[in-house]
Amino acid sequence: MTVFAVALANHALWSHTGLPLLLTPIGASALLLFSKPDDPSARFWPVVGGVAISALAGVVAARLMTPFWACPSAALLALTTMWALRCLHPAGIAVALTAVVGGPAIRAEGFAFLWRPVIVDWLIVYAMFALFRRLASRFNDSPMVMARQREVGA
Repeated sequence: MTVFAVALANHALWSHTGLPLLLTPIGASALLLFSKPDDPSARFWPVVGGVAISALAGVVAARLMTPFWACPSAALLALTTMWALRCLHPAGIAVALTAVVGGPAIRAEGFAFLWRPVIVDWLIVYAMFALFRRLASRFNDSPMVMARQREVGA
């Protein structure tokens, strides 16, 4: 559902730009958020900040170096910056590498790649996650769920 929402938004917002419908790290972020919601890297700042910082690192490396040097440089710059700013997110490195080797449409975006599609996509992912958590918490507080928890001794 989350990946579909991102794809739908990307198609509606910038299908005319030649950007891919989805960036593959979206799947990794969604998996982390929905399967390990209490993990420190599944908080808002690591998810959105981590990928934005990584996108910036990738764009800078791609503009300054050949892909051979830009790939490891983007990964190193993304990792150290995320660590320094306390926003480590596993998909961040993949976003940095996407900025370097993602193809001509992504390279043509330059620094616009930060918000189009990166920040917008990850804001959608996080909003879907927050909505899911809110809906799930309502079901967890229902009398039926509470009665079931008493039955099993939880």
